[in-house]
Amino acid sequence: MVFIRPYQESDFEACAHICRATLPPSLSTTPITAKLAPYIWTHQYTHLSPPTCHMLVDDDDAIQADTSSSPSGPAGGGGKVVGYCIGCPDVFTFAERYPSYITSILSAAVAPPPPLPPSSSPGPTPSSSLEEEAAEPFWIPNDTTLTPSGTAPLAAKKPNPAALVRLAYDPQRLLGLHRPTTTSPAAQGWRATMHIDLLPAYQRRGWGRRLVDAYVRSVRASGEDYGRGAWIGIAPDNAAVVEFYEKVGFRLVAPREGESGGGEDGIQMVIDIAKT
Repeated sequence: MVFIRPYQESDFEACAHICRATLPPSLSTTPITAKLAPYIWTHQYTHLSPPTCHMLVDDDDAIQADTSSSPSGPAGGGGKVVGYCIGCPDVFTFAERYPSYITSILSAAVAPPPPLPPSSSPGPTPSSSLEEEAAEPFWIPNDTTLTPSGTAPLAAKKPNPAALVRLAYDPQRLLGLHRPTTTSPAAQGWRATMHIDLLPAYQRRGWGRRLVDAYVRSVRASGEDYGRGAWIGIAPDNAAVVEFYEKVGFRLVAPREGESGGGEDGIQMVIDIAKT
């Protein structure tokens, strides 16, 4: 039987596995990216906001999880975790709580980034995170393939390991709070955010919609200010999932390039969550 239940601490490694197994091509080709991915996009949500994190579990799977400490079935922890929908109700409150994640989880697994060189720009800057982004770009060339304009296309780029580590330690940049209000869904009112990943065998079976519904219900019940609803970010080479998100109620917002909603910065989508 396949069912949805709340996150439990014993799901930590299963969530890490699912995160790595479902990375888009641009993020799955380098070992360092696979190692860091759960610490950037998964573990902070389950640590800081477990009530809004939901697991998809198959207790009929041939590979069973250890159930010695909890009963199996919908009310317990038995079975294999095969997907999740995780997130938080309010990214601003989440960012304030982020130091707890760094000290409890992140710093034990990932060494903090070194300080960046002092800025050469005179006068104050609008955001130190924006300065860091310029000094340590997320994408770096993977080879010498260049476009006629002298820039490397996304297919010829790879994530910058140094930028990945800094992203894991910087909730402002991780949550898009360092960007101007014209391009930040959170600043425009969609204060909640989420990630959803399912192993391939459990995709296109209706479970994604049910997980999103469970997340939306938990956001409403959280008591936090989720504003207009939730936003998500999608890797630029993972545009094929846009159709799924549209089916469950999301819509594209603030596209930067083309009709699909984004360039190298990725695709942003939002879903409205009515107040109860």
